[in-house]
Amino acid sequence: MSLKTLVVSRVAEAITSAQRQDSARDKFEKERQRQGARHRVDYFHQIDDPYGHLALQALDRFRSRYDVDLHVWLVGPPDDWAAPERDRLISYAREDSAQLAKKSGFAFEYHGVQPAPEAVRAAQDQFSAVLGAEDFWPRALSISKALWA
Repeated sequence: MSLKTLVVSRVAEAITSAQRQDSARDKFEKERQRQGARHRVDYFHQIDDPYGHLALQALDRFRSRYDVDLHVWLVGPPDDWAAPERDRLISYAREDSAQLAKKSGFAFEYHGVQPAPEAVRAAQDQFSAVLGAEDFWPRALSISKALWA
């Protein structure tokens, strides 16, 4: 093993160590408390991802149980380099989401196909329009349910 490889390996290990991560979390938490800020959760939602449909349902329960500020962001699908064999990944995600829904008590209708592109665009527009609304959660869940029905 070369000296360069050894050094890079040790630096990467130090950066990703659990102790360093815990220390960073502690520092962030102390600063949050010092500022009197609330806990914040950012969720990035892809409307045509079946896991996202399940996540919305889980987050609806989560927000009712925990005193946090939950910020939802609408995003598109990942770039091709981040989703190799995209068609297989999408197909698997639908099947997996259907199984997860059965086990968790969430709703997911498995039809074996992705929603049509025009339905996805319409759902994105609707979802975007309700972001930040007082009644966001019931409306977001309704939009997602309609897309996947």
